[in-house]
Amino acid sequence: MLTSKRFTRKEVEELVNALQLPRIVRAANRITEDSRTALCMLLARLAYPNRLCDLALKFGWPVERVSRISTVVQGFIHDRWYHLLVWDPQRLTPECLARYARAI
Repeated sequence: MLTSKRFTRKEVEELVNALQLPRIVRAANRITEDSRTALCMLLARLAYPNRLCDLALKFGWPVERVSRISTVVQGFIHDRWYHLLVWDPQRLTPECLARYARAI
């Protein structure tokens, strides 16, 4: 299994579980990949600086495969967890945010 420079294998596995990624990631053109490798592709793609051609060499697959799989994982994460990214003005008041900042 490949891992990102910033995550250990154990941490990648924990992310796969926490994000509730499917065991097998399937792109629309029937390209498939296991969830750990697919997440590593996305993490590597989001890390700066990485070009798709560099990632294709790193993973040993065509650029299209890296692009499609990482895009599918990104879409899955967005669709599954979008509700956590929506700003909640009822809970996230200026006073509450100041309290969080002091705690950190």
